[in-house]
Amino acid sequence: MLTENNNILHRQVFICQGKSCTYAGAKYVLKAFQKNPIPHVEIIPCGCLRQCGNGPMVIIQPENSWYWRVHPDEVSLLKDQHLIKNCPVISMLYSKH
Repeated sequence: MLTENNNILHRQVFICQGKSCTYAGAKYVLKAFQKNPIPHVEIIPCGCLRQCGNGPMVIIQPENSWYWRVHPDEVSLLKDQHLIKNCPVISMLYSKH
């Protein structure tokens, strides 16, 4: 995807690997994101995002889109819709407020 200045948008996907998220299957979510990489998308396992009980948590930057209770089977939808087509998956978004 190109930005307004015709620069390639570099995205980062953070997948919580904290204790609660790991218990909920975050390592499988991480593996699903790592499978079939997307150019200009960096997959980053991270520490606890302080949203325990709502995970596995996934954050896509620079949009600051938070996804909650992500299941490995849903990763292909996030990759296709959000990362490729630039259309956040509204039904999976998490509101921290």
